[in-house]
Amino acid sequence: QWAAALTLVGDYGDWTGWEVGEVTVLAAAAVWNPAIDGVDYAYDGSVSVMHNPTGLSLTLSGGAFETETGDTPSNLYGKIGWDTAFWAIGPTGFGIDYTDGQNINADGDDGTSIGFAAVQRIDRYGIDLYGQVRSYSLDSATGPDYRDITVATIGTKFTF
Repeated sequence: QWAAALTLVGDYGDWTGWEVGEVTVLAAAAVWNPAIDGVDYAYDGSVSVMHNPTGLSLTLSGGAFETETGDTPSNLYGKIGWDTAFWAIGPTGFGIDYTDGQNINADGDDGTSIGFAAVQRIDRYGIDLYGQVRSYSLDSATGPDYRDITVATIGTKFTF
C-alpha cells in the first residue's frame, strides 16, 4: 500500500487556515492505493476560502476511485457559507451545499443531495444550536426506482 497527501492549513498544527490578505484558505489533496480489488488508486482534494471581512465562504471538494473496469465512482461537493454575528450571544452561521455522486454503489447509480443548515453559538454557555433540511435523490441504473427523501434535523452541542 502507499499514500501521499498535501495539506495547506497555516502554521504547523494550526487548523485556522492560511491568510492571504483578507482571505483565509484551507486546502488538501491526497492520492493512495486503497487495496481494493479492481481499484488502481483513489484520489481526493478540497479547498475552502473565506472572505474574512464579510464572513462569506466557499468550499469545493471531490474524489474518485480509478477502477480497472466500468465507470469511475466519484463525488463532487460544493458549499456556500456565511458566518456573521446577529446577536451579542455569539456567532451565527448559515450554509447551503450540494453534492453529486456518480456510480456510487454500481455503474450508473447516481445520487444528489442539497441541504441548508444554520448554527447559533451561545458563547457564555458553550452551546451550539443547529438545524438542517436536506433532500436526497438516487437514480439507480440496475435497481428499483427510489423516491426522493427530505430530512430535517435539529439539535444542540455542549462544549465543556
